Amino acid sequence: MAHSLTVAAMIVMTCAVEASQMVHHHGKPGECPVIFDTFDQAQKCHHDRDCHGKEKCCTYYHESVCAPPVSTLPWCPMIRGVMGTCIEQCSGNWDCKHHEICCFNGCGHVCMSPNREKPGFCGDRRFPRTCRGHSCHTDFQCYGDLKCCPTRCGRSCVMPSYWPID
Repeated sequence: MAHSLTVAAMIVMTCAVEASQMVHHHGKPGECPVIFDTFDQAQKCHHDRDCHGKEKCCTYYHESVCAPPVSTLPWCPMIRGVMGTCIEQCSGNWDCKHHEICCFNGCGHVCMSPNREKPGFCGDRRFPRTCRGHSCHTDFQCYGDLKCCPTRCGRSCVMPSYWPID
């Protein structure tokens, strides 16, 4: 009897340890930014759980450091000078059809197809000063307000312009 209780306890403990390890493999939400400029000051890590708050453990140049995550969510399309219809079609994404999001149109809220680009325009193509080839493919691989823009080196995360470039 004591032997079967010991075996049962060991099975339960093994399952608990495996379950706790499985939780850590999922990591924190969001994606690692393609470029992280404050690399020298960043905290070293092995797993997301080693990082403070929402920061993720990201690998750059064979070294893992804590970095703020990049959102992977779509954006509402930019309002370009024309005020939309003044209706309240939605109060959140749950009110919209599949693949649409609830957006402010300048007067009311309506369901729209998401814009997968961050606001702003790609401006000065001379930057960055050092070439690394393609450092991004989409805006959502860039941290914060930075956009993925063509440069003389390929595509890089750069600060956008908010006025059209002629």
